[in-house]
Amino acid sequence: MSMREVSSGLIALPIAPCRSTTAMEAGRNRSSEPMITSTSRVRDRVYGPPVLARLDVAALPCGAMRVRWPAILLASLVLSVTGCARAAALIPGHNTTPTPRSGATPGPISAPPLLAPGSLRLAGSAGGAANRPAIADNELGKMLFVVQTLDDGGKPLRSGGGVLVDRGQQLVLTSYSLVKPYQANGAKAYATLAAGPASSTGAIEFNTILVAANPNADIAVLRVVGTRDGATTPPAASEAVLADSSSLRRGDRLRFLAQPSPTRQGPIQVTNGGIVGFSGDGLGESRAFIKGDVRLMAGTVGSPVFDQSGALIGIASQLSYDAAAPVAVVRPLARAIEAINQAKSAPPTLKYSAPLEHSPSLSGATTSAAARDGVVVAKPVFAEGALEGQGFRDLLDYTNIFKREAPELDYEYLAQGVPQGALVQELWYLNGTLQDSLSSSYTWTKGPFAVVSDRLTTPSSRGVPNGTWTMEVWVAGTVRATSTAYVGITPPDVPRKPTVEGLRFASNASAEQLPGDNASSGAGQILMFFDYRQAAAVQSIRWVVLKDGRAIYQSPPVPWAGGEKGTWWVGMPAETGGVGAGAWEIQIYMDNQSIGSAKTTLR
Repeated sequence: MSMREVSSGLIALPIAPCRSTTAMEAGRNRSSEPMITSTSRVRDRVYGPPVLARLDVAALPCGAMRVRWPAILLASLVLSVTGCARAAALIPGHNTTPTPRSGATPGPISAPPLLAPGSLRLAGSAGGAANRPAIADNELGKMLFVVQTLDDGGKPLRSGGGVLVDRGQQLVLTSYSLVKPYQANGAKAYATLAAGPASSTGAIEFNTILVAANPNADIAVLRVVGTRDGATTPPAASEAVLADSSSLRRGDRLRFLAQPSPTRQGPIQVTNGGIVGFSGDGLGESRAFIKGDVRLMAGTVGSPVFDQSGALIGIASQLSYDAAAPVAVVRPLARAIEAINQAKSAPPTLKYSAPLEHSPSLSGATTSAAARDGVVVAKPVFAEGALEGQGFRDLLDYTNIFKREAPELDYEYLAQGVPQGALVQELWYLNGTLQDSLSSSYTWTKGPFAVVSDRLTTPSSRGVPNGTWTMEVWVAGTVRATSTAYVGITPPDVPRKPTVEGLRFASNASAEQLPGDNASSGAGQILMFFDYRQAAAVQSIRWVVLKDGRAIYQSPPVPWAGGEKGTWWVGMPAETGGVGAGAWEIQIYMDNQSIGSAKTTLR
C-alpha cells in the first residue's frame, strides 16, 4: 500500500487503490496495451503552510501613509483619455512629462531604456538584502494600489491589489486573473478598470486600461489614463524598486503588502514570510511560482511582494481568481519584465488584445457542478529528479521528454479550492491504456491550497516502460487537469494525433462551457465550439478568424489545457457593438497543424 505524506504534522494517510469505473474507464481502451501489474509506488507528499493565518502581521494606519498633495498640479502632465469626458490628472508624485498624443495614430511614449534582467539589482540574500538599508513599510505602502473592475454603474465586481512600477508612464503591475477582460461564458467581464493608491480613501480615483499581459504567468500591466468623475485628489504614489527575482533562494525573507478592504477603510497589512521553494509550469519555466509560507486574505490577488530590503520581486497570485480563496503563491517579477517593457513601448492608447477561449482552469469535460465548485488544478509538470528536505520538495530539471526506460517520473501539481474530504484520483495511462495498478486515490485534507508532489516508479530494474504516459487528476468525479510525458520517444513519434468534429457557432457559452445562445451579428462576440479527442499530447492551440474571406484576427499560441478529449471553444470579441453581419470562418491549429475549420453566415 502506498502512503501519502502531508507536510503539516507529516500525517501518513493510507491510499486505497482507485477503482472508480466512471473515472477510470472514461474514453479509454483497456485492451490495446497490457497493464503493468506490479509496481512500487513511493510516498508522495502534499506541501503547503500548515496555517492560513497571516504571519508577523503589522498594521499601518492609513493616515500614516498619506502624503500631502503638491500645492501646484502640473498642468502639462495631463493625458487625454479616449472615451473619457475630460482630461485626466496624473498620479501624484511623478515628475515626467509624457509625449503628447498625435492624432489617430499616436507614436510610442518617450521612455527610459527598457528593463533587462541584468540591469536589475539582485534580490534576496544574493543581493545582500539583509545588509542593505530597508525601505520602510510606510514607504512601500505608497507603492501599493487597489485595483477594481466595475460594472456600467460603477459598482465594483472584483477587487485586488497592484503596484506602481513606472510613475512617469503611470504603469501598475497586477494579476491578469483579476483584470481578465472576459467572463467564463465569453462575454465582456466589466465596463471599467479602476485603480488608486491603497493609502487613500473614498472612491477609486483613476481610470486605467489593460496595456500588456502574460496570461500564462498571471501578469497584467495597466496604464492610468484619467481621473474618474467625482474622485478626490489622492496622496502621492511612489514607484517600486525592481529586483532580479531569478537570484532568490530558498529561505530568503519576503514582505507582503496588501489592502484587504476594497473601500480602503482598513489598515494596509504587512506580512513577513519566507521562501520554501519554487515550482515550474510545464512550459519551460522552472520558476513559474515562488512557494512561500504565507497565505494572504482573499481579495488581495495582485498585491506586491518585496524582498527584505523592500525591492519588488513579484506579485501575489492565485491559480484562478476566487474572492473566497486565499492568495497562496507568488508570481516572480522575472515573468513580468517582458510585459512591462511592452507597456513602456506601447502607444498611449493601445489596449491589450486578450485571446478569447474556453476557460483554461476548467477541463474540456467539465460538468455543470464542476463548473461552479471553484476547484482548480494546475497542469501537472514533470522532472528528472527532485531535491527533498524538511518541509519541502522541489523538482529539478523540468521536462516532459525522458530517456529510454527512465528510472522514475517526478511530478507535481498545484490545487486550489478542493473541499475537505473530496476524493482525489491520479490516473495513469500508457499509450492510451489505463494502468490500474499505478493509479491511486486519496481523501483531500490539505485545505484550500496545496502543492502535491510525487514520483512514479516501477519495480523493474529496466525502469519506466517506454511510451506516452498521460496523467489525469480527478476531483469529486471530474477530470480537472491532464499532462503527458514521453519516455524513450519524442512527440513527433506519437502515432495518436488530435481530431476535431462537431464544429458549431454560438454567441456565448453555458456554465458547462457548451454552446449557449445562437451566434448573431448583434452579439458582442462570436464563438466556435468543437469536440476533440486524442489531444493529450497537444502543447498549444491558436486560431484565425476570417470575415468575408479576409483574416481579421489571429490569436497568439495559447498553452493547451483541454486534455485528452472533451469540448472546447475559441472566438473573437467585437471592439464595439456587435460582431456584424457577414460570412464568418474560424480555423483551428494545434501545435501549428491545421485540424479543422467551420463557416457560418450572420445576417
